Amino acid sequence: MQAEAADARLPALLMDSVHGIPRVTAAVRVAAFRGEQAVREPELIRRWEWHDVADLPTLPCGLFTPSAHVLDVVGPGRLSGLPPVHRHLIAEDDDTS
Repeated sequence: MQAEAADARLPALLMDSVHGIPRVTAAVRVAAFRGEQAVREPELIRRWEWHDVADLPTLPCGLFTPSAHVLDVVGPGRLSGLPPVHRHLIAEDDDTS
């Protein structure tokens, strides 16, 4: 799947650390794309799934913690019991001049 840079927005970067290993996860909203999603790292990712934000609390299996934190940026408060994470919110540039 491919998207143009103009169609992508970065609302947040999330940082955490597990067993002393720091991780950075980006939340990216893509307004338009072309092509099909594909698993390009099968040793790390089994599949891609698309869900409505309202359905997050009812997903049948646990989410990878960094993924859950990114989804919590999109739908705040819908996922409970998440461990703490440092959030660095990025303000959208409203200047259209």
